[in-house]
Amino acid sequence: MADNLNLALEVANPAFKDDISKWECLVPIAPMNSHCAMSGYLVFNYMYSLCDGKLYFPIPKDGFQLRKQILVHILKYEENEAQNNIPYIERSIIDRIHRWTFIASKDGPSRHA
Repeated sequence: MADNLNLALEVANPAFKDDISKWECLVPIAPMNSHCAMSGYLVFNYMYSLCDGKLYFPIPKDGFQLRKQILVHILKYEENEAQNNIPYIERSIIDRIHRWTFIASKDGPSRHA
């Protein structure tokens, strides 16, 4: 596979002369969950948290917490068309959940859901 990719990259960019089969294989330390139905939530949270090769937000392994984080992210999304239809009290609860679940590290990026 690496040989075929090298050939394809040389065709796409004749200046490419690197041999990818000699590249170091880096496997990041990632949270795991044995419940496959939660894998999509886990992948989303991992992608949301990852920046510059570091995880800046805690990623829960619990299915309830994973689903809660994705729901809060969707509800807090700035282009959520239904956001104005959410009553103020519920929005304040969602804001608190957002602060509790997406806590950035001190030197990490600030993310707004």
